[in-house]
Amino acid sequence: MTTQHKLLLVFSSTIIFILAILIWNLVLNKGAIIVKATAPFTVDLGLKNLQSCNENECQFKLPPGIYKVKAYKNSYSSDEINIQIKRGTKMYWTPDFYYIPTVSKIGPKKNLVLPPDNSNYSHNLNDVTLLLDQDYFLKNLPPDFVDIVLNQNGQNALITSPQNYWIFDVKDNKASKLNAKKIDALSWASDSNNLFDLETDDSLHQSFLNKILLTGEKQMIVKFIKSLNKAEMQASPKGKTIIIYDETNPDSILLVNIEAKTRHKLNLPEDLKTNKLDIKAFHPEDKFVIIGDQEKSWLLDLQTEDFQLLNISASNAIFVLNDHEIVFVEGFFENGYKDATFVSQNEDSIVNITYPSKIYDIQLDIYNLIDLSLKKFPIALDKALYIQKFELKDQNLYFEAGGDIYKIELRAES
Repeated sequence: MTTQHKLLLVFSSTIIFILAILIWNLVLNKGAIIVKATAPFTVDLGLKNLQSCNENECQFKLPPGIYKVKAYKNSYSSDEINIQIKRGTKMYWTPDFYYIPTVSKIGPKKNLVLPPDNSNYSHNLNDVTLLLDQDYFLKNLPPDFVDIVLNQNGQNALITSPQNYWIFDVKDNKASKLNAKKIDALSWASDSNNLFDLETDDSLHQSFLNKILLTGEKQMIVKFIKSLNKAEMQASPKGKTIIIYDETNPDSILLVNIEAKTRHKLNLPEDLKTNKLDIKAFHPEDKFVIIGDQEKSWLLDLQTEDFQLLNISASNAIFVLNDHEIVFVEGFFENGYKDATFVSQNEDSIVNITYPSKIYDIQLDIYNLIDLSLKKFPIALDKALYIQKFELKDQNLYFEAGGDIYKIELRAES
């Protein structure tokens, strides 16, 4: 073999060796990470450039090693993972993207308009939905009425006059007389337009829970062998369940099943302060209810009647998103964020007024009932607002400020 041939052989061997190393490093000595998410999203592998994914599954081949991988999606929270890549293996990762709620102004609030206040009557306009489709002017009201209790959906009302009770249709401005002598407590089922009332027969010292139809007809549900003339009650949205709380016996909370026409006393948690009980939110399909006092909140399963203590902060703005998520606004109470309280006292009464705070951001939390996780979303506002009420509808949160309605979009539009 000539020298020239030997040199050529050495050169060829060297080239083959280099190619083998390159093939090993670039092709064979690699593992892969497969990132799965709803496209489009972006992946940061710690290299020079971000990797764009326009499909729901993206595969990236990498040399063995430990990598910090980050994933980003527009309008969603980012996620990251430390992952070890081994030669010839595939690692799978699904980033936990969570939609970041956004705020938008949707327009002026629509109102229910009562007649000029030329008489002394009470109403609960603050309890009515923020999301009326138009202004409604209430006319043809019974003469000399003293009290009007509106359904939360704004469609109907119970009106009290000195001698009678009336069911009032807001859209048609029509009143139907109700056959009732004395109503001690009442509650609307907001999604079913059914009214439930608690009436006491003083001669029998008994109370009766009735279901009232919009026509004014009345159906008795259950009878109580003693009078409950200082009771409060709350109907579930579908009107399947009533919770009755008697001020004369604060340790006794009654649960009424409307369909079965049964009632019984609940076994309460020992640390539930019943003298400060508040029914905060029902599941939209009547599966459970959130109840609590000023310090703690519990989930009451309306099927099993079990109580579950919730690790959430005190708030009056608590809503049930679905079977496993609760959304609430930290620090919000009936008349706004708890900022300062003015107390005025005279011989007859004490008046407490909570002034709403002027705020620049909303602390929105979503609590997961399955894994007990808590996701916090500080939402910055374009300007400072006086917020007085929140409401949940169609998986989005709404609030009123300065006569306008704002929408907090909790889920991305599909």
